[in-house]
Amino acid sequence: MTSIESVISGITNLVSFSNPVGLVISIVVSTIVGGIVYLIIAKLIGGRLRDSISVGKIFSLVFVINLINMFGLLGFVLGYVSFLPLIIVQILVWVLLTKVFLGISFTHAGLIGVVGYLISGFAVPALLPMVSGLIPI
Repeated sequence: MTSIESVISGITNLVSFSNPVGLVISIVVSTIVGGIVYLIIAKLIGGRLRDSISVGKIFSLVFVINLINMFGLLGFVLGYVSFLPLIIVQILVWVLLTKVFLGISFTHAGLIGVVGYLISGFAVPALLPMVSGLIPI
């Protein structure tokens, strides 16, 4: 197998493409729920820090993070930063993507990214089944 074939094979083993409709619904619902939670966090913290935060950029940020998590793209980065614990790499990804998407200062992005990561680890997985149950498939 060539290099690109092994990468594609690894991705398809991580994500089940047997139900593409379910995969799309899962990405959309998790983006909506995660976007609302992250929007609340960003508006609360950003309002205190006097940052202007766009709603569309928040949802774009959460969508990209969901794609990274859903397709296991963080595994490609871990080979280069294997000396760091996984949780540190995940928090760094949140902080860097927050900085890139929202265009706020690095300290504010760090604060919003860390709080967003911690809350999304607990709140979004709890809210997702409640919202997913309301969508008829």
